[in-house]
Amino acid sequence: MSKSFSVLTLVGWTLLGFLPGCAETSQPDYSKLGLVEISGTITMDDQPLPNVAVFFHDRPNRVYSYGMTDENGRYTLMFDSRKTGVMPGEKEIEITSTKNPAASLVDVSEESSSSETEGADGDESEGGNRSKEIVPAKYNTASTLKYTVTESNSTVDFDLDSK
Repeated sequence: MSKSFSVLTLVGWTLLGFLPGCAETSQPDYSKLGLVEISGTITMDDQPLPNVAVFFHDRPNRVYSYGMTDENGRYTLMFDSRKTGVMPGEKEIEITSTKNPAASLVDVSEESSSSETEGADGDESEGGNRSKEIVPAKYNTASTLKYTVTESNSTVDFDLDSK
């Protein structure tokens, strides 16, 4: 009996040794990305612009960081659903009320080409898009806004004009 007990004990301890490895989830290594923490305020006609999304697109690398404004027009850029920040470099800026980045984390550069016409007629489309655009096209579908992110940046405000 002691022989079978020691075999069961050995098997039990062996299995316990594997359990911690099973419980761990892999965490991405953000350290090599050089992420810069960016936050700011978005206003339109000197009034805070709540519930709009801002995207900092890095089109050559097909990545973006995003933020949603609160009731005071404040946003903080997110690199993904867990980590704040944006990679340094030149970014194309998109500010829109028709996309909800938290609802669907898809490649926005691909989504943008199809969503430029979707939502324009007031229909809600899939993928986290909302119905009516309140931000002028010059800040989203026809945006020429650019911003260069450097390590010294921390606050990026946008004062939009509704005309």
